[in-house]
Amino acid sequence: METNNSSSPSEGQPKQSPVNTSTSNKPTGTKKKRKDDQKKINHIDTYIKVAGPVLTAIGLILGAWQFQYQQGANDEQEFKRRIWEKRLDAYMTIGELTGKLIATPAPSRQFDSLQHHFEQLYWGKMPLFENDSIAYRMKLVSEELQMLQMQQGYKSVLKQRSLLLMQTCQQSLYDSWKNIEDKKPKTNNRPNTN
Repeated sequence: METNNSSSPSEGQPKQSPVNTSTSNKPTGTKKKRKDDQKKINHIDTYIKVAGPVLTAIGLILGAWQFQYQQGANDEQEFKRRIWEKRLDAYMTIGELTGKLIATPAPSRQFDSLQHHFEQLYWGKMPLFENDSIAYRMKLVSEELQMLQMQQGYKSVLKQRSLLLMQTCQQSLYDSWKNIEDKKPKTNNRPNTN
């Protein structure tokens, strides 16, 4: 029997592939880069997941703050408007009263009653709403009423002082309304298309 020393594989044994001398067990540069890219993607996903709710919360907080600010401004405007309406009512009452005083003969019971009502407003309600110029005009009318009471005054002077008082009230109303309108919050900046 001859022995075959050839290098061919023996029958029945599986064929072996040539041995690769490269470092197949070590990750190559592209595999490492893929892992780094995957980590970056995971970090970006995490940032997005955190940033979404944070931005939503910031938006809600800013919206609530803006609503509160606007509501406060509206409440202030409403308060000023109510005061203006009460001022208007007081000035109208004074105007009606001075008109009746001018039209009523002095001295008389009716004149005394109207003068008493004027003095009540002068010392009661009007100081809440009058400015310096109205206070001055009210004082002049009050002095003339007292002069008429003592029969030393003239209706023509009362008429003149009453007219000046009402003009001063009118200017005061205009100034206070203008002040309210100037401070009114602007909610619609679009031009009117009508």
